[in-house]
Amino acid sequence: MGADVVIATPGRLISHISLGNVDLSKVSFFILDEADRMLDMGFSEDIKTIAAKLPKTCQTIMFSATMPEKIEELAKTLLKNPVEIKLAVSKPAEKIKQEAYVCYETQKMTIIKDIFKAGDLKRVIVFSGSKFKVKQLAASLQQIGVNCGAMHSDLEQAERDDVMFKFKSGQYDVLVATDIVARGIDIDD
Repeated sequence: MGADVVIATPGRLISHISLGNVDLSKVSFFILDEADRMLDMGFSEDIKTIAAKLPKTCQTIMFSATMPEKIEELAKTLLKNPVEIKLAVSKPAEKIKQEAYVCYETQKMTIIKDIFKAGDLKRVIVFSGSKFKVKQLAASLQQIGVNCGAMHSDLEQAERDDVMFKFKSGQYDVLVATDIVARGIDIDD
């Protein structure tokens, strides 16, 4: 019994390879989605380890939102006769207001609470760097009466869909999410 498609983090795939659960001898395509994020998380050596075990005929495809030097170096290592496709950089819709505040870590929670206390904010997305901080911030906002939902990697897909539905439909005024989740959010208005 086999699979037509295997989706895994590099570390988990290497674990299954070492346990003998995965045979890579017939792999046709090796696709690296969000390659820049994987390198940021330290998966460079794992990716190279997996690539070394693939058949020579395997085609490698990389998707990356950015092309820093690390990605270009990885591409040179993994790709044969690569073709680079660049998409136009999209900008946020004109209705979207973006703000950034420079502050110390110890000031963040107070500033965020003050922002929400000061105005009637609707349809706000707050991005945070970790699921722990997402949970902490969502709980703090709920304590001051902000109607918000949290989206992070601990949620099952059905729970993520529910949070997103509630935000899109206006049941939540605020969505607090990890930056990884940020790439997949698509809201029409």
